[in-house]
Amino acid sequence: MMRRIFARRWPAPLLGLACLLAAAAFTVLACALVEPRWESNDDVGMAMVAHGYGIAATASPEIVFSNVLWGHLAQAIGSVDGVLGYTIAGYAALVLAGAVLMWAAFRCGLGVIGAAGVFALLLLRALWFPQFTVTSGLLMVASACCLALYPQRRASLLPWLAALLAFASFLVRRDEFLVVAAVLAPVLPWALLARERQARLAAAALASAIALAAWMNYTAYSQEAWRPFNELNPPRAAFTDFGQAQRLVARPDLLARHGFSVNDVEMVGSWFFADPALVDPTRLRAVLADLGEARDTETDLGNAWLGVASLADPRLVWALACAALATLLLPSRRVLLAWGFCIAGLALVGFLGRPSQLRIYDPLVAALLFAPLLRAAWRPEPPPTWRWSSSMVAGLLALAAVFHTWPLVDLAQDEAPQTAVWRREIQKFPADTVVVWGSNFPFEWIYAPLVRHQERLPARIYALGAFTLAPFSVACAEARTGRDMMTRLRGPDGVLMLASDWALDRMSVHCREHFGGKLGAEMVHLYPWGALRIVRCPPPAPRGDAL
Repeated sequence: MMRRIFARRWPAPLLGLACLLAAAAFTVLACALVEPRWESNDDVGMAMVAHGYGIAATASPEIVFSNVLWGHLAQAIGSVDGVLGYTIAGYAALVLAGAVLMWAAFRCGLGVIGAAGVFALLLLRALWFPQFTVTSGLLMVASACCLALYPQRRASLLPWLAALLAFASFLVRRDEFLVVAAVLAPVLPWALLARERQARLAAAALASAIALAAWMNYTAYSQEAWRPFNELNPPRAAFTDFGQAQRLVARPDLLARHGFSVNDVEMVGSWFFADPALVDPTRLRAVLADLGEARDTETDLGNAWLGVASLADPRLVWALACAALATLLLPSRRVLLAWGFCIAGLALVGFLGRPSQLRIYDPLVAALLFAPLLRAAWRPEPPPTWRWSSSMVAGLLALAAVFHTWPLVDLAQDEAPQTAVWRREIQKFPADTVVVWGSNFPFEWIYAPLVRHQERLPARIYALGAFTLAPFSVACAEARTGRDMMTRLRGPDGVLMLASDWALDRMSVHCREHFGGKLGAEMVHLYPWGALRIVRCPPPAPRGDAL
């Protein structure tokens, strides 16, 4: 009954508006029931950079992981009732993507229940645990839905909406935009679209916009202030992201030839970039070049398999089951090719040393779920059994959404008491500059998406990580005033430092190996997430005259 009401009596614009309002209402309700937190500290860092607090001494649109235009958008929004523009832009993108996905599910024959199931299954985790890579991927899936349904609806707005969604996906995360686009490419009606003037114009506009955004991004990061960051970033990635640190630890002869110790490599591989002598890009490139490109085939193949096997992760299994059922009910060589592209891409990512990055997987599973629906949407005639089959898929979507949502609610409830304690404890955090090394500091919980800006701490965080040498960072600001970490570490006052015992052990060895001193650490406060200490590496005491 509800399907007939929506399909036959509602004008297309009204149905789209209804989906948009429903997505917005679901988002408000979801965030009212469960307080969101960031999935990873990447979004926290970019929000800090865009708005100039925490790890950032000054606000900057150059947020590194997303395009500079996305940073400009976050800054232009500013703050609304204390919620920062970076959060607002991200949630607006999720609402838009969710509305389009619900609309597409309904137009593909899944009805109201199926559309609601799609939203709960694909969007709830993204709303409660937002992560920019997931947001980018869902935007691209929504863009593909508009393209696939254009031959059916013949609405001139659809190619332009598809272009807008694809452009937003590119701005948020270029790599995920490309991966999802590649997976869904086989199921899109390219020949039909090529004959449509509106589709051609929208494609030209999208290509121009992407070229302009890429040029602006390149120009922004080509400034002289970004030179230290740009020089370090490629060798840094080899150590921190692609496992070269582990290979070097097994080659002490090679390390000795280049003046590195095992401890040095372990520190660089763990994101310690505060000592300029240790992270000299020329030295790092030289030792990597000497190490060579030889790979451990057994390990690489194991990682490739792990990349594919991670599709069976519990957080993906329900959406993947729905995708598999839709593929069985709507078989197509094009859909199988989409599955092949997805599996090959995940295997390649694993082979290169980055398996099980689940933030990549969520949008890909969403793409696999929609692939058979989109392929069927522009066929001259859908399979005769689809009316019955669509009810089965819609029912499974609703059931899967329940089983998918239940653990998310449990997780949020389990975290709530801990988060409340952390929020109280953080009020004792000093306003002085604090060096944070490692994953001790609970960025994702303390700086949650909907925490009001006026409640944020005045602390200046000297973060040891990907942004250490970025020109906006507290680390660079301190260095410009002669207060860099290594100078203060060797001074009488030392540095306030939040780090694990393992990290302090590495610092102790570094102090002894490079400065001939003995590291001292004085406890300041023990937080639930780690100990804050004053750390010093004083110069060795002068030896007395020989008798």
